[in-house]
Amino acid sequence: MAAVLAANLGIRFILECCLLVAVGNWGITKGDGWMMKTLLGAGAPLLTAVVWGLFMSPKASYPLPQPWHLLMEAAIFGLGTASLFAAGHTRLGFLFLSSAVVNRLLMAVWSQ
Repeated sequence: MAAVLAANLGIRFILECCLLVAVGNWGITKGDGWMMKTLLGAGAPLLTAVVWGLFMSPKASYPLPQPWHLLMEAAIFGLGTASLFAAGHTRLGFLFLSSAVVNRLLMAVWSQ
């Protein structure tokens, strides 16, 4: 069972990385000109990572209490899903959303 719990946390990390890629992809596809593509492509994931690190990570500087933590988590993963949809990656958006929801449910069931 320990291996399954570790795998679920590993999947969570992969989902967080995919979130940053999705937001960066949105910035690159929606920016006009190379400067906006660069700013949005790098800035959006950077801002997302800073917010995640400050409020959401296990060692967050300013951890949010429940239910705010869950709401912020839903908003951030929703942002990743919306970014994929806006960039024209509908199937990836649904895959990302369903994976994040199942992962979060398993984390809740297993108290991770």
